[in-house]
Amino acid sequence: MSVVQQFKLDLNINKNLSPEKIIVTANDNVEILVTLKEGRVNFPLLPEYTYKLVSKPRNKPVTIKDLEVRDGEIVAPLNHSETGYQLPVECIVQVFDDEGNRITSTKFDVVVLSDLTTGPNVSPSGNATFRIVG
Repeated sequence: MSVVQQFKLDLNINKNLSPEKIIVTANDNVEILVTLKEGRVNFPLLPEYTYKLVSKPRNKPVTIKDLEVRDGEIVAPLNHSETGYQLPVECIVQVFDDEGNRITSTKFDVVVLSDLTTGPNVSPSGNATFRIVG
């Protein structure tokens, strides 16, 4: 069983970049639960809309994922394509209408910290053993 860290993030579609940064550890499974706002009002998440996450770790390829809406929030999962590198990640949530026209997009940043349990200089102490399940 994998543990999924969840972060709630309010993104204002009237601003290009969220001032809030999400901080995660490398290789963690993460879900960003996004509420889109238009000022102080929730942006309507209609079932005929399509939702995408565009993510790009610095100096790495762009990844585009289809997203789902659950309980009034856009669920943006981050996995190895985003958290596999100890690099800043630019993320953009995009919303498209039923004809494929982009309605809005808004950006947030993810900071990926190193995982201290991986690497060549890690060794168990005493009777401890490591079992890393991925």
